[in-house]
Amino acid sequence: MPRRVGGRARPSGAWGRWGGGAASRSGRFAVGRALRARGAVGLVGNVFVCGSSGTAGGFGRFVVVDRVQAQASMVRAVLFDLFETLITESGIRRTGVSSLAAGLGCEREAFGALWRAVRPAVMIGRVSFRQALSDIAARLGSRADDATLQRMCDERIAATGEAFAQIEPQILMMLDRLRRQDLRLGIVSNCFAEDVAAWPRCFLTPRVDCTVFSFEVGLAKPNPEIYLEATRRLGVDVSETWFIGDGAHGELSGAEQAGLRAFKALWFLKRWPHYQEVPRSTSSVASVDEFVSLVEQSLEPSHPTA
Repeated sequence: MPRRVGGRARPSGAWGRWGGGAASRSGRFAVGRALRARGAVGLVGNVFVCGSSGTAGGFGRFVVVDRVQAQASMVRAVLFDLFETLITESGIRRTGVSSLAAGLGCEREAFGALWRAVRPAVMIGRVSFRQALSDIAARLGSRADDATLQRMCDERIAATGEAFAQIEPQILMMLDRLRRQDLRLGIVSNCFAEDVAAWPRCFLTPRVDCTVFSFEVGLAKPNPEIYLEATRRLGVDVSETWFIGDGAHGELSGAEQAGLRAFKALWFLKRWPHYQEVPRSTSSVASVDEFVSLVEQSLEPSHPTA
């Protein structure tokens, strides 16, 4: 039978009970915020009473929101893009793959066209970077020797390794502050094996709970499945997870399609010569401090008034 609250029936089941014992402080974070979105009008005893819309005056009947349901919209995890979000190549010299054409004895334009066609397969690990270079050279009537191929792979590893060695203090501070909030942190990156060869020795490594690299899982952004794989590894629901990245590869729309809340990181993008100022959207974040503040605000307890 429904129980009554304030003279009205309180439904039983998931929406009608708090699921036992008092919540911890972290368990109460953002409950009020979630309830405001539902039209919360007050606190009765140990339950939030919410008004439903669609009736005279806007609050014609009441429901009691389960604490577990209210916590469903809390942020419990953050997924980060890697390049130009946690590390930047804006301060290093890295040549594009098409520039390797001459070293392989190939015409640049023809090489570039074939590289663009095979690059997605390299990104998801179906073909290695080295094999792709060898195959393209062969198709264009050239033959790449082993020493040349190894040198080109080593140069790519060295270039990205330089970026990994220059992780900025503000990035480490951001991750440390988020970890102190008991958030689960992960990385979702489109990359080749050579791009993350320096990962095991990186200062970021002990600060995140999981990495999902495209070449390892056979998936690439913006495929929603790559984000879902990360949430599975973290043990969280998509409704509890935020994603932030520089927006390359359609990654923000992919995250949203997967059910995550997505933000665009501008802090490194603004350093690139091609960056153009555009009107800020509500999902754009200018600095790491701003992003940390957004997360912390979402975790603050709220106190609805009767």
